[in-house]
Amino acid sequence: MADAGTPVTGKQTEPQLLHQLQTKERPEVFVRWDLVCLYVTTARQSQALDQVRHLVDMAGIPEQKASYYLALAQLMELRQHFADAATCYLSAVETNPADPGGLRRLEALLENHPGIRRRIPDLIPRLWKCRMAVERAALYGLKTSPP
Repeated sequence: MADAGTPVTGKQTEPQLLHQLQTKERPEVFVRWDLVCLYVTTARQSQALDQVRHLVDMAGIPEQKASYYLALAQLMELRQHFADAATCYLSAVETNPADPGGLRRLEALLENHPGIRRRIPDLIPRLWKCRMAVERAALYGLKTSPP
């Protein structure tokens, strides 16, 4: 641990986080997310991707899983793996259609990189299903919200 007011470097932080992961000193999900943040800020996207994949596997509820799919998609975009990013956005929307953010990001990605449409064989039917699911979720949300 660094003294108060002393900045902690990535070289100091990573061993501490890996130790916390081993000893279960903190909940695994928090430690892994801290590792994702560390790896992203130190330009180690491969390690960040590995940690987010663990988080996707660990997610207990659809909202969590969808948010990790969104993080995975954004990391894929950073690496310019646009087809993989699109697939992750699809998974996020399929997992939690109540959050339309993934669909908006997917549609923007497809608009900015139209060539990836050919690289995802089942894109059109999945995209259509996602749009319908988001629309249904929005309608359901309107019906269940208080007047």
